[in-house]
Amino acid sequence: MAEAEGRFMSDPTREEIDAKLAVVEARTETRFTELSGKIDRMADSISVLGSTIRIELEGVKSEIANVKSDIGNIKSDIVDLRSDNKYTRWTIVVTVVASALAAIAALWITQANLLAAFSAGIAVRTETRESPPTTPTRPALRPDTH
Repeated sequence: MAEAEGRFMSDPTREEIDAKLAVVEARTETRFTELSGKIDRMADSISVLGSTIRIELEGVKSEIANVKSDIGNIKSDIVDLRSDNKYTRWTIVVTVVASALAAIAALWITQANLLAAFSAGIAVRTETRESPPTTPTRPALRPDTH
């Protein structure tokens, strides 16, 4: 069958070969241009992506700086709080000591008052034992002489 086809087909002419080569070259040039355009678009996308990443990194850097500043503020607040706690502890200690002294003083005064009352009671008892009771005597009743 190959021989039959060869008879009917004639050899291509120089112009046909040149035309086919021109078509192939045009297709190749078109593909190359398309590929070059794709590469350019890809490069642009990468460039835009890179600038976006740079912008995001600058935002992250500023956030990190803000966090560092906040941490510094928190540290100073903790120092202030510790000094406030120091004064609060002193206040509590002084209050406890003063309350203990007041309780001891109240107990001492109460004990002194009880001792004084007890001594007064003993003094009254000894007075009543030493002197006989003075009871008023009633005059005798006289019988009525009517």
